[in-house]
Amino acid sequence: MNIHRLLELAVKKTRAFGLETQALMSDLARVSGNDKQLKQSFEACVQGYGVSIKKLEEAKEFLSKSSFESAYYAVAKAHEYSYVCKDQFEGPSNEPALALNRSEKFISVCHIVWNLAEVLLN
Repeated sequence: MNIHRLLELAVKKTRAFGLETQALMSDLARVSGNDKQLKQSFEACVQGYGVSIKKLEEAKEFLSKSSFESAYYAVAKAHEYSYVCKDQFEGPSNEPALALNRSEKFISVCHIVWNLAEVLLN
């Protein structure tokens, strides 16, 4: 398997994980009850995941056209926005464990995809 195909697969899997996590954050926002700050944090997570997912979709499109530099920049933006959810909470102890775990995993896989894109670009 070449790097191009590996990156396409990684983008696809990362996007799918992002969509699952975005849906989870949306559910958590909905059931957060009267805690407005918590609800707002989860809603910001949903928006941040939305941007990351959109950027991964753009990267997928650029990869299909072998536009590697554009794919790299789209993946870099996806990675940048992967931190939005984690940054919504005052610290790991204030973030629900499930949200923290998913956020950290999403950040990690976005970082891996970004590194693959960098390898492909160079």
